Amino acid sequence: MSSRSVRAGGERIPLARPSIGDGEISAAERALRSGRLSMGPEGIRFEQHLAERCARSHAVCVSSGTVALELAFRAMGLGPGERVLIPAFGFPAAAHAVISVGATPVPIDADPNLWTVDLQDAERAWKPGTRLLLSIDALGAVAPSAALSSWASARSVSWINDAACGLGGIDEDGAPAGSGGTLATLSFHPRKVVTTGEGGAVVCDDEDLAERLRQLRNLGQLGGGRFGCVATNARLAEASAAVGSAQCARLPAMLNERGMLAEGYRRRLAPARDAGRLYW
Repeated sequence: MSSRSVRAGGERIPLARPSIGDGEISAAERALRSGRLSMGPEGIRFEQHLAERCARSHAVCVSSGTVALELAFRAMGLGPGERVLIPAFGFPAAAHAVISVGATPVPIDADPNLWTVDLQDAERAWKPGTRLLLSIDALGAVAPSAALSSWASARSVSWINDAACGLGGIDEDGAPAGSGGTLATLSFHPRKVVTTGEGGAVVCDDEDLAERLRQLRNLGQLGGGRFGCVATNARLAEASAAVGSAQCARLPAMLNERGMLAEGYRRRLAPARDAGRLYW
């Protein structure tokens, strides 16, 4: 089975189709005609939308969801020899990002009902000196914020939430995706609900962390021609940010459509589930 699609009756069915309309096309054209193609008002507007949706104080847009994780780890000071507990059920980009900063990913099981961190297995893998717990909102199943926060706090472990697939969702207590953890990361890849083509973001409540992230995405620049650290270029283009804002405006309608489709699948697959041929 392809990682991107499956075949049914000879037709290739994609895991997800991006929903792009006239609003997104007009927004991209507006940004392109403005002459300001990077680090401008479109990016600021998109970040405001994301911070509001995730119930956070800050959002910092970057060039991809993987880069969002890498910069989040760097902002937290994660480095060589440090252990990161990470669910084995998830896209490998998260583990790649851990390795990219020299840290060690420690795989743990995922809860079969929640599709995210199995805290019993996290307890087995945890040992003094474990630096960080990374949760993953696999396929949009939002990690339980209260339980993860309590577990991490009791063991003096930082918690970062990879909410790449979660934007627009809520956890079992109604907390929005991206609202939990010291930091949370988002992705806007074409198979995400909100897409900018490529892109990502880090959301948080700590102003110092947010400022550190802004430096890390912009070659370490402090302003006025000064540079504060060695960093990379992870800026999101203005046209992409404009598309993201247009997507955010349509997010309630897109979520409603996906909910209707999901309910249709549940109804049609119920006989197979009841016969024991399908599990969910």
